[in-house]
Amino acid sequence: MQKSRQLLVVSLLTLTLGVSVASCGSSSSADTTVTAAAVAPVRSTIIDVRTAAEFATGHVEGAVNIDLSNGDLAAALGGMDKSAAYVLYCRSGNRSGQALSLMEQQGFTNVKNLGSLEQAAEALGTQIVTE
Repeated sequence: MQKSRQLLVVSLLTLTLGVSVASCGSSSSADTTVTAAAVAPVRSTIIDVRTAAEFATGHVEGAVNIDLSNGDLAAALGGMDKSAAYVLYCRSGNRSGQALSLMEQQGFTNVKNLGSLEQAAEALGTQIVTE
């Protein structure tokens, strides 16, 4: 059961990554300059590191739940892209801070702690939803 949950979490993370690739239509190398406006912003994967019960009471729209306390996050890290963008939150910012440290120790380079559920929703400009 634990292995299938880990595979599901990794699959969800893969689906939620919104990495955009810009392509140039010209074959001339002189015309291949890509401006910032031409590239769509990279979407971050939103991770709620609280328990499943906490997640069910309300979470940021679009977030995936990977519990830090029961070891799910540590187990999932091996299957996650270390160069992708991730944002983390929890109830108060404490567990998401711990998760940030864990991810950085594992070589993740683009991780941000958004703090509490409410702070994360505000920072992302999204709603808190329930299941």
